[in-house]
Amino acid sequence: MKQKPHLRKYNYAKYQETIHEPKLVKGLVQYDDTTEDQRWVRITEIVVPTEYDKEQLLLALEYIHDLRNLDTDYLAVNHLAHMYQNPELIKVKE
Repeated sequence: MKQKPHLRKYNYAKYQETIHEPKLVKGLVQYDDTTEDQRWVRITEIVVPTEYDKEQLLLALEYIHDLRNLDTDYLAVNHLAHMYQNPELIKVKE
């Protein structure tokens, strides 16, 4: 019997191998504490269509934040991972 996609087991070994693959992080800016001219990533708001979408996005962002192999040295990744702590940045368009 074929498993439904959401019930499949993840291949964590393969995931570990690819998490820092250069093509996946190409162009992402890393935090650099040796420079005073650090370029920051600023996301001022995300607009979603419904309150339900906002709730789901907040849960997903918190889930991403809690991933054990998340590399928050990448500024955009760090910013997104911590957006769940600022729910006012996610606006409902309704």
